[in-house]
Amino acid sequence: MAPSQLCLTPGKFQRQHGDPLIPVKYSVFTYVSQHYPSEVAEALQVLGVELLSDEDFLEDLEQFTRSAPKGYRSMPGEWHSHLSEVLEGLDSKHRDFISALPLIPRGNGEWISPKE
Repeated sequence: MAPSQLCLTPGKFQRQHGDPLIPVKYSVFTYVSQHYPSEVAEALQVLGVELLSDEDFLEDLEQFTRSAPKGYRSMPGEWHSHLSEVLEGLDSKHRDFISALPLIPRGNGEWISPKE
């Protein structure tokens, strides 16, 4: 696989142990192994590996919530808490996009967007 087809996950989009926040099996991206030390990230980018942008992350999250809603909804509470912290940090630039995502559980099992 060519380096340009791979993606690096910035720390803000990672779980505790360095795994991407959006699980690999649900992501539209192919990630570089998380076993590479963070010190080589710049060298990997020079080779053509892309750094996951805020916009890419949000599009991946949208894809996850819409194409695998059971997977998204079954993520553990700590995952959803981490996601809310990430989204809070992105809110000022991406409020309209975020507010359209079905992120909030209702008592009837339905998930709605903050807009609703």
